[in-house]
Amino acid sequence: MVTRRRAALPTQRAVDRAGRAVDRAIEIWHGGAARRGHRMAVVALLRCEALLGTRHPDLAEVVVAIADMEDELGDHAAATRRYQRALRLGAGAGRAWRVDVMTRLGDMYRRRGRYADADAAYRRAIAAAGRSAEARAALGGALNNLGVLCKYTGRFAEGARLYRRALRICTHEHGPEHPRVATVLHNLGGLEHARGRFAEGEPWARRALGIRERSRGPDHLEVAADRAALGGILDGLGRHDESMALYALALAVTETARGPEHPEVAVILHNVGAVHAARGQLDAAEAHFRRALAIKQKHLGERHPEVAITQYNLAVLLGGAGRRVEAARICRRAMRIFAKVLPARDPRRRAAEACLRGLGG
Repeated sequence: MVTRRRAALPTQRAVDRAGRAVDRAIEIWHGGAARRGHRMAVVALLRCEALLGTRHPDLAEVVVAIADMEDELGDHAAATRRYQRALRLGAGAGRAWRVDVMTRLGDMYRRRGRYADADAAYRRAIAAAGRSAEARAALGGALNNLGVLCKYTGRFAEGARLYRRALRICTHEHGPEHPRVATVLHNLGGLEHARGRFAEGEPWARRALGIRERSRGPDHLEVAADRAALGGILDGLGRHDESMALYALALAVTETARGPEHPEVAVILHNVGAVHAARGQLDAAEAHFRRALAIKQKHLGERHPEVAITQYNLAVLLGGAGRRVEAARICRRAMRIFAKVLPARDPRRRAAEACLRGLGG
């Protein structure tokens, strides 16, 4: 009689080695060797799959880590598949974990300008949290990030409601001095900036910066983002010397941490260009807008709303300098993007429409 040999069970030692390989890959990723860390993580995942099988729930965390890497590397199709696989693998995981992964998926869609997909992912995350106490902190993150999307799409009143609910949750869960509280405060300031209500936004932005400086230190990347956000509000108030000092600090930290071609660098360059424009320094303004636009187009694509914002500001600048034909061409490109993602009454879309009419376009 022929007997069938039973498959050997993975030893705990082998599983532990595979787990350490994953941890090492993540360390290398965070250390700045992004592509090497990603390759090591994929190899570690294959090792884990060989030991545990491809459907083991313990793989879910590894799959999410690789999805985060692929999102940062710009391979968004691969990242989408990973996040979705992680959700299938973690079907029995706690609510908090599932809410967090759905929110990450929404964040990726939002950064790519896929706003309808982002909205759906965030709302699934909020629904998954329900009234669970375990998922309350994760719910705060989902509410905050849906608020960001509402700001981008001109739904300011809804965004304000979401931010304030998120602020209550984050303050209750983490305390008033926690960086997550600072994130919501930062976004409340950004919402008022988008509304053109700069004086209302300044207290939120200053509170965010103070909390973050105390918790992270002055040279942290998140502190740089808070400085840049406060600078934008001060620009709106006409306090350009203060804003330029904040932009200089933010740009130095961000370029060092992210490199000179990162989209976050482009945001600061755009804002510096706006200050130069307000001061009548047209050549400097154009140079900063064009550099910001090139970075955004390279990393976000030609049809992203952030690209349209810089195109609009460049068009206004060129139109004011008498270069009307070039300005109209650029403004039309911005309008095509705005028309797809912003409601008709959004102030950015209406401003671009008025600009184009003034240019005879």
